[in-house]
Amino acid sequence: MAEKNGIVIMEKPESISFQAVSEVLRKAHEKLRADGVYMRVPFLTPDELEQWVGEDGTCFVAMDGDKLVGTSALVIREFHRWYYKGKVPELTMQAVLPSHQGMHIFTDLNRVCEEAAAKSGYTAIYFDTAEANRHRIRLGKKEGFVLVDYFWHSDHYSVGMMKWMGKNPFSKPYFAIRFGIKKLYVKTRRITGK
Repeated sequence: MAEKNGIVIMEKPESISFQAVSEVLRKAHEKLRADGVYMRVPFLTPDELEQWVGEDGTCFVAMDGDKLVGTSALVIREFHRWYYKGKVPELTMQAVLPSHQGMHIFTDLNRVCEEAAAKSGYTAIYFDTAEANRHRIRLGKKEGFVLVDYFWHSDHYSVGMMKWMGKNPFSKPYFAIRFGIKKLYVKTRRITGK
């Protein structure tokens, strides 16, 4: 549990339902949707969110008194990619209500998630977001994440970003080259239909 400026960040207690988490996700992502940034997670039902977190994952919440104002989750995934092989925690279900944005709650949620991942013995952490979500990509870079993947969802392009808790296994130029190649490959396949 962490507390800063009256906001308490903790593992989601039983008293906070996934319905409440779902409502925060939808409200927090309204502006992004209005700006043309689409993400799948805010449209998941409460049951789907609970299944998404699963038994191995952890949902964290930010509370202002008894009001839920933010959420983030770590979902454990198995990767077999050039940049990582093995189980890795993925940051997902990230949201802060508009009334509480600008208070560094999002950054504090990320920090708590990273600390939980490191405490569990993980050496890296991952997230993906829509390519159009420029603010999240900038924030990720500021937090030490690097662009590692590029892919097409049913209606938008997304980027994958990863942060190693220790030393990155590759140089920044190597990441940039591999990311650029993957982006070119995905866009070419999409254009040619192959």
